Amino acid sequence: VKLRNVLLSLYDYLTRDKSYELSESIVDLAKKYFSAYKELGGIKGWKELEHDFEIVACATLHFVDLIVSEDLASMLSDKAVHAYRIANVIQGLRTPMLITLQKLKEEIGKTLRGVRFD
Repeated sequence: VKLRNVLLSLYDYLTRDKSYELSESIVDLAKKYFSAYKELGGIKGWKELEHDFEIVACATLHFVDLIVSEDLASMLSDKAVHAYRIANVIQGLRTPMLITLQKLKEEIGKTLRGVRFD
């Protein structure tokens, strides 16, 4: 069994019938993330980060627990993650857990010790 196929099947199951429209509140929160990011010394522009920040804002506002991304340069950069946490604390919101696919695989591997994935 390939872990990738298991994860894709799990993803399909968990996200079935879940689609969120971009709302004003999502955009507003994303802009708050961007302001915090700039205050932290972030150098990327809004156009480079807009979609990543909107994804995190959408997940935050819809109480999604986990975001998995390989985008270490923007979505999961230290400054961006710090900005999400700062803005969310100010807004009284919980920040979703943000991890890489590799970290997710490691965590699943710990949980499923003895199960072999190719």
